Amino acid sequence: MNSADASATTKLSSKIVLPSVFDTSPFDLGGIYARQGFAYQDDVAAGFYLQMLVSSNLLEVSCETYDDILLVWQDINDKVLEFVQVKAEHLDQLWTIAKLCERTKTSKNPHGIGSSILEKSLFRDQYSETSRFRIVTCRQIDPHLTVLTRKLSHEHRAVSYGPFNDLTEGVGKRLPEVMSKRGNGTLFWLSNAFWDVLAEGDIIRLNKQTLTEVLYGLSLPCDPDTVRVIYDNLRALAKETAEFGVDKWKQKRISRDQLISRIQGWIDPYPDKGKTERLERKFNDAGLDSVCLNAAKDQQRFYLQKKRATGYYNTEQAEEIEQQVLDKLHTLRSSLDSGKTTASGAQFHDLCLNEVRGLQPSNESTNQSLIPIYLAGCMYEITARCRHRFTRFQS
Repeated sequence: MNSADASATTKLSSKIVLPSVFDTSPFDLGGIYARQGFAYQDDVAAGFYLQMLVSSNLLEVSCETYDDILLVWQDINDKVLEFVQVKAEHLDQLWTIAKLCERTKTSKNPHGIGSSILEKSLFRDQYSETSRFRIVTCRQIDPHLTVLTRKLSHEHRAVSYGPFNDLTEGVGKRLPEVMSKRGNGTLFWLSNAFWDVLAEGDIIRLNKQTLTEVLYGLSLPCDPDTVRVIYDNLRALAKETAEFGVDKWKQKRISRDQLISRIQGWIDPYPDKGKTERLERKFNDAGLDSVCLNAAKDQQRFYLQKKRATGYYNTEQAEEIEQQVLDKLHTLRSSLDSGKTTASGAQFHDLCLNEVRGLQPSNESTNQSLIPIYLAGCMYEITARCRHRFTRFQS
């Protein structure tokens, strides 16, 4: 922080007592009403959930509150707020200083003051806690912004370093006299902002790798099927909490202990129940009657008998079929959780049943047609193992 920033902060703080973010409801939840297509942001949030399980300094993650994502860190003495803006736009150019500072001019705001990405981020600096900032993009950045990808403690994050000084001057010319409620200007933002570039093609793969390591470290199942289900639920948790209204603003905050408890519940939601009781619970949750349940149990038994029978399908073929069913159910469940598919429990069960029964062999070694009842039974066995459900995700 330069002397001008420091002076302004001191002068302002002597006049204004700023509220704590923990006592203040979010002032703008407009983003929750237009979240269709926010899959990238949910993946970013899932990554922070996982980081919270890896780093004990990350205390809370919340979505669509005081920014796209808010991270609460424990510093040596105090809590630090990191305001995260996620930009999934596929620009036809790299992110540049001009784009970062670009203002949108309207009839109500002819000069566009406060409308740039940097200003919107800096203006989050209005609470008693110390602020940090992060921009996450799937598109690469111009070399002039590269210094923002360095750690905040890096020697290149000082005005004595030529490229960083050039950046501060370039931003200062475009956004003169911009200041937060705490009295901090653009130099403060640049000194405390981190730019994350996460390609859409990499983020899910990297998150799943981290999730596998996290589950292993917690002595929880970390097989590929479990990882896929838990990751789906992490994304769904981000989406669900993001869509909470202002009346539930405190429930948007997810702590490390809460997250671990949820993961344990996702892996085994009915720890004192056997597979039969679990299947019954899933059917009850979906509003399906006992007639449908009994038919499902018969098909499940048929599947297990044939799977164990010599000469029906060998082990490799049976595993191939199960993976096909798992993949189909994964796709359908993701569509339901994302809102692309809207259906009641009974309607979604019907959709899953028809889609699964229509599967065909994906491997030439499976030289016989897949019997629909076998495929249906496989789906019910997977459901009984708590790897599928017929209702939309609920945390």
